[in-house]
Amino acid sequence: MDESDKTGMKLKGSDAAIPKPKARDIGRIDVTGFDRGVPREDVESALREHFAACGKITDVYVYAGGSRALVYFVGEGAVDKALKLNGSDVGGLGKSVLRLIRLTTTIVRGYDTSLSDTEIEMAVRELLSSCGEVREVCVAKRGYTALSIKGFEAPEKALELNGSYIGRSKGILAPDLIHLIAKNKKMTAK
Repeated sequence: MDESDKTGMKLKGSDAAIPKPKARDIGRIDVTGFDRGVPREDVESALREHFAACGKITDVYVYAGGSRALVYFVGEGAVDKALKLNGSDVGGLGKSVLRLIRLTTTIVRGYDTSLSDTEIEMAVRELLSSCGEVREVCVAKRGYTALSIKGFEAPEKALELNGSYIGRSKGILAPDLIHLIAKNKKMTAK
């Protein structure tokens, strides 16, 4: 094997660092308001087409039952652009008017696990209420809590609270950026 066989392929501009997307440029919206009778594949296709101009769509998940979907975006202002389409009519879904909500899922771990589930939920809700509307809170038995926050720049605001006390221990907050960033990425307290 000569030396040229060992070099491999090189992409154009591969010397430049590939910028990682910022948390605020990654998001998802909850889409409701379309007919249940439309096949899931048709819903996904229509939503991809409808939101294509907003930014890069990384995934569309249509829930079983077909009346709700999550659309995942990457790109500066993509979710904000998509939210401007709230109430719009989507071709291919009948007379559907979409209702859109920005959602952010956050994982909290490292807190005092001797607290009751109710105490943990109340403490987490109180701590993160400044980040936006705290929706679902699920206290897991394995020492972490998952919750959904609705609000502008909720992930960034939640990260600023990293290391805050929840009970007698400091909580570690890690926004769960779905499949775009490793879910088990270790975060250190400030």
